[in-house]
Amino acid sequence: MDGGSKNPVLDLEALRVSISRTPSVLVILSTITAYIVKVFDKKPASFELVEKNVLFYISEYISPESFGESIEFSISVLLLWLAYSLCYNLLLRWILTYKGWIFEGRGNTSLLTRVWAVSLRLLTAGKRGFSYFYHFCPHMHVPELQNTIRRYLLSMKPLITEKEFAELKLMSDDFLASVGPALNSALIKKSWLTTNYVTDWWEEYVYLSSRDSLMINSNYFGLGTERIPTSRATSRVAGYVWSILKWRKDAVIDGKVPPMKLQKLVPLCPMQYKRAFGTNRTPGKDKDSLVYNEQSTHIVVFHNSAVYSIEVVDKNGDSLFSPKQLEYTFDSIKESEPVACEKISHLAAGTSLSRDKWASIRETLASDPQNEESLAKIESALFHVWLDNAPANVAKPASMVEFARRCLHGTGQNLWFDKCFSVITSSNGHIGQNVEHSWADGAVIMHITEEVQVLEHLLVEYAPDTGKILSNDAQSSLKADVLKWNSLEKTLVQIDKELPTITDEISNLSLSQLCFSKFGKNTIKKWRLSPDAICQMAFQLTNFKIRNKFSMTYEAALARLFKDGRTETIRSCTTASAAFVKEMLDSNSDNRCQNKKSKKKN
Repeated sequence: MDGGSKNPVLDLEALRVSISRTPSVLVILSTITAYIVKVFDKKPASFELVEKNVLFYISEYISPESFGESIEFSISVLLLWLAYSLCYNLLLRWILTYKGWIFEGRGNTSLLTRVWAVSLRLLTAGKRGFSYFYHFCPHMHVPELQNTIRRYLLSMKPLITEKEFAELKLMSDDFLASVGPALNSALIKKSWLTTNYVTDWWEEYVYLSSRDSLMINSNYFGLGTERIPTSRATSRVAGYVWSILKWRKDAVIDGKVPPMKLQKLVPLCPMQYKRAFGTNRTPGKDKDSLVYNEQSTHIVVFHNSAVYSIEVVDKNGDSLFSPKQLEYTFDSIKESEPVACEKISHLAAGTSLSRDKWASIRETLASDPQNEESLAKIESALFHVWLDNAPANVAKPASMVEFARRCLHGTGQNLWFDKCFSVITSSNGHIGQNVEHSWADGAVIMHITEEVQVLEHLLVEYAPDTGKILSNDAQSSLKADVLKWNSLEKTLVQIDKELPTITDEISNLSLSQLCFSKFGKNTIKKWRLSPDAICQMAFQLTNFKIRNKFSMTYEAALARLFKDGRTETIRSCTTASAAFVKEMLDSNSDNRCQNKKSKKKN
């Protein structure tokens, strides 16, 4: 085991399951069936026909005298295995198309859903690789046009007047009678030719075609746990980065991590995880592009106005170091003093600008061969690490917000917003992340972060007194190559003109946090209600009390139940939610009626 492991006898494979391409039970079942057929001599005529053809072709290589019962038996096993595998694949694909369970309330599960759940659990039991169920995920079908229009009108009813609704109804009828069917037909044809008829357009037009700054507008942040294993910054980030690379190797490369399932039952599409590492959003005129560097083996570290490149894995994704060695490396970076040609000043602020402006500035930057080489290192890295010099205290609301702002936008001049994600470490060991949004949805990076923190807790041990990583490794560090730059003045002058815009965007952001501790999701579940539904109704009630009107509300819905799915939109402001809000604000309404209204929403 690598240095820094908490327990030398810890069986890592106990934490992981090995990949299994085909359920082994099918091989066993095929063998048993073939034996029964052989004993009772009840072989189907189709089997005999196939066997004769197979034996005829292999007779060119094996003498007929060598044919025996073993060869015939092996052919029978193979044919049965192929037949069972085909049935298994078709059955699992068919079962995963059932979505009726989504619309059933808590405690009101139908018999059909129960039978479906048992069948699905049996078919997906056993050891499976991380991406095993990708090819079984159903395609997302285009919904019926008339039903889509009907649901759209229902979502708009609480937001507009009766006159406006009547006009909207006429427009909808006209759409259905004119171009609607033709457009829907074109969409259906597109769904036949792609794995997902939404995802490519979603990425291209929602994200990559947007010309706004990524900072605040698109990129998002996440914070680590309040309790941390060490307050020594370089030790913490070393253990955390090692755990990230360990998870990447186990899950994305080797497929040893159990597949992600919704409610521990329904497999989710794993495709978004592929681009979690080595991806960069490269600016372009009119539209950006996502560049995935699958062969990337290095990370990039930002500290003290310099950028360092560290080779951390080999071509197979195996770590080239122990956590302790990486700790030494970060220590050396912290203690280094870059020279003038190694400092980038506020170059990263370019990624805070509008995409067209950054594309133009980047073109100027890359015109110098040395700068182009250094820029390529930054953009092709697996991910970025930012060593912050300021502490964080997430236990206090004000300090938590301050650290959140450092992770969301920083100074506007220090974070490289084009990268898939950046790990931000405070001077006292707290971890945060800034994540570019176009390559995947928030649930993906949240899942990765949770598993990485578990790995760090299990496999990396820190000394209670010094906070350093415990290990018997020799004191050696990895090579950290500081990136060099030629005459950045022209590029920085272009960025300088835009710095006031960046400052204004940051100052216009209002960010706060609310710690609600009266009750949590487990209490809500005891009410036989959905925690998310309670939150959405709270939003609707609060918004109406502030604005005295209902507002069109967007809530992201998981679409990874389908192959290559991203997200869909839930319009949580409905006629039912509007009725709930009005009932809650009615002084003549008693608690019993309010509770009844609440349950009706769920």
